[in-house]
Amino acid sequence: LHTCASPLQHMLAEADSASGACPSSVDRSCRLADEVAYLQSHATLHPQGPRVSMATKSVSEQPAAGLGAARPLAWVHVAKCGSSLVNALLYLPGMCPFLPSGYSFEDMDQEKVVFLRAHADEWCPGSFSSEGRADFSDHSGIGGVYQSSVKGHGVIMLRQPEQRIMSAYYYEQHSWPYWHYQRWAADPLEFAQVVSGCAV
Repeated sequence: LHTCASPLQHMLAEADSASGACPSSVDRSCRLADEVAYLQSHATLHPQGPRVSMATKSVSEQPAAGLGAARPLAWVHVAKCGSSLVNALLYLPGMCPFLPSGYSFEDMDQEKVVFLRAHADEWCPGSFSSEGRADFSDHSGIGGVYQSSVKGHGVIMLRQPEQRIMSAYYYEQHSWPYWHYQRWAADPLEFAQVVSGCAV
């Protein structure tokens, strides 16, 4: 092991050699699975707050009528939980009548992200709510606007929490409060302990 390896990496390496799991020649996905398993068994994460019931009224049997009643949609965009979901939302019948033909949102293409944010109201009039947020696709919480704009209109995609945290860590430590710590997380365990509970 390199001397700069994190404590989590040392512990995983010891577990690897003891169990024979994930030899160093195996791909990164195996290593990620081991780190997720480690976090599940060792990390003390923030407890979840009170659960909010997401029960909704029954929707018309006709999808278009049900969609019309749900508009404007309030996309609750949890970081590292499938940003490409927006493509499915954009192409729902009647949602974005002025969307350029063939447009596809790609999270890794910042030009497309900025372009969509700038033109969403123009391309998709009345289809998305951004009350209390910078724009309809940001990662803001919904507590303050749940009653006024999310209840009955919310759309969310979720991911297994430890997988989401590991994905964020390896994606340039997405959501790490650098402004507060004035440094990056030392390792995946510290990252998980700090950012856990931020999307519940």
